[in-house]
Amino acid sequence: MTPTIKSRLAFALALALLPAIAGSEDKKKPPADKDVAELLRDDVEVYLAARIRILARRPSCRELVAEQLRQIDPATDVRLRLRLAPLVEELANMEALEAEARRLEPVLRRRDDLEKDADPKGTKHFAALAARKSLHSNAYKYLCYFSFPRNMNGYETAVSLQYGNGGDNLDVVMYGGQKNTIRDLGTVDDAAVKSAPNAAETELWGTSLVAEKDHVYIEHCLDERESVNQTFKFKVVDMKPGEWILIEWESIPQDK
Repeated sequence: MTPTIKSRLAFALALALLPAIAGSEDKKKPPADKDVAELLRDDVEVYLAARIRILARRPSCRELVAEQLRQIDPATDVRLRLRLAPLVEELANMEALEAEARRLEPVLRRRDDLEKDADPKGTKHFAALAARKSLHSNAYKYLCYFSFPRNMNGYETAVSLQYGNGGDNLDVVMYGGQKNTIRDLGTVDDAAVKSAPNAAETELWGTSLVAEKDHVYIEHCLDERESVNQTFKFKVVDMKPGEWILIEWESIPQDK
């Protein structure tokens, strides 16, 4: 999602949550939209049915609900505010999700195809990471993280990489207790990289660098809390700067 779309979503949501101005004539206007009007009905089943229809109409009616929310007095209409405020947020998240799906589905499909076509007896795997600064929906928010030991995106345990928390940065320390380090080998022949240097050398490496296409990297994943002490190499096989990277990776032994 572009900064412009992000700013517009944030502004619309913030505006929708502003308390209504006491005495405003707009407060007296009934909703023009039938579904929005039924969100205010006393009958909870009518309200819930209208909510389903609003969500089915997708983000196109977000501003209609937000306008109604602005007309509610939060001091006297707690019930209605609790109906509308989460709905505005859900609709905004749907808009972010749709934009992110259109942007990220192609690279995720490529990643899955490459993984399926890889030698099942081999050691190479593939991963796609989306830039953290570009993610705004709940569905894709953990796609900026990847765990080599677990071979999956996410932030649950043993996180190895974070991409795009500012520019095209690759960060390897995400929380306390991690001692992960990383080194950029440049555009070397990744097939020639058979092992990682010993721990005395890898502990001197850094924890953040910039992702570049065709560059090969070695990461020493060291996390006592997660019982992780492994080394991996990976290559950025493709990327769209500021949006996503596609990597090929495998576990390699570490020199003694």
